[in-house]
Amino acid sequence: MHLRRRVFSKTMRMVTLTLRHSQTPLTDQLDRLFSSFRKLRQRQSTHELFRGGSMFLEVKYSALTRTWHPHLHILCEGAFCSQKTIAEAWHAITGDSYIVHVKRVDSDDRMVTYV
Repeated sequence: MHLRRRVFSKTMRMVTLTLRHSQTPLTDQLDRLFSSFRKLRQRQSTHELFRGGSMFLEVKYSALTRTWHPHLHILCEGAFCSQKTIAEAWHAITGDSYIVHVKRVDSDDRMVTYV
């Protein structure tokens, strides 16, 4: 289904989940990122945030540090969950990563264009 039609007139949030930079091979980092997101969706404190939506993987590379930076951008439909709660849960799951960003999306067009 076309993304614009899927999110039209719904209350959506953009959640960005990052992992701490490391020298770990990219495939291992991706496995860890997806596994951690799966665990986050199953946690009682955060699972209502992720009732539906779309997930997008972005991978950046730093030539300076020679590290990969995979992260997820998630457009989700669900109940409110504070950024603090998500960050604490993310840190508990990953053990070393706590940077998350949560924002309610006001414009369907901006949201879809960004991802």
